[in-house]
Amino acid sequence: SLPPAVKKAAEEKLKKTVEDVFQIAKDCGADVFGATEMLRKYQSKYFSAYHDDLLSRIKLSVKIQFRALR
Repeated sequence: SLPPAVKKAAEEKLKKTVEDVFQIAKDCGADVFGATEMLRKYQSKYFSAYHDDLLSRIKLSVKIQFRALR
């Protein structure tokens, strides 16, 4: 088993990487998680109001937790 400090550092590093990649994609106009399609498919009544600027409105919340190593 990894020491807790090592595990925590790895979780934080991965969290930062995911957040950075998301921000770069968002800045480039890339919808990497398919939020526009999910809005159209599951919340179609809001699609026409938000689809043009959806990416600028999205806030990402990331929680990384390693449970086991094999």
